[in-house]
Amino acid sequence: MLEHSKGIVITVEPNSTKTVTLIEPPEARVVEVYYIYLHFPIGSNYSLQVHFKIGTLSRIPEEGYITGDNSRFEVVSSVYITPPQKLDIVITNIDTSNSHSVFVYVEWKELKQEEIEGVT
Repeated sequence: MLEHSKGIVITVEPNSTKTVTLIEPPEARVVEVYYIYLHFPIGSNYSLQVHFKIGTLSRIPEEGYITGDNSRFEVVSSVYITPPQKLDIVITNIDTSNSHSVFVYVEWKELKQEEIEGVT
């Protein structure tokens, strides 16, 4: 088992959507994402709408989006990702005049598929 973490600041131009791949599991591995942290800085003005996508069907949150201004959010749960799926963050900036940024930090474990019962 290998443990990983990644933290990045993502800036989105006015009136646009940006998708960034955060995790792409290597072949024959399962990734368990167990912690996601978001920080919206002062001045975000609830202009960024954030959700996470796993493959084409799964979302965090299941409906809607996460937003804020000088706000922090933590998502703590186990989500498993198998190749060729990946974890993407999708951010829409509804402000028509200004770019805005969000900080995202993710922690995950990389496991062999045989180490996870019931995951294929």
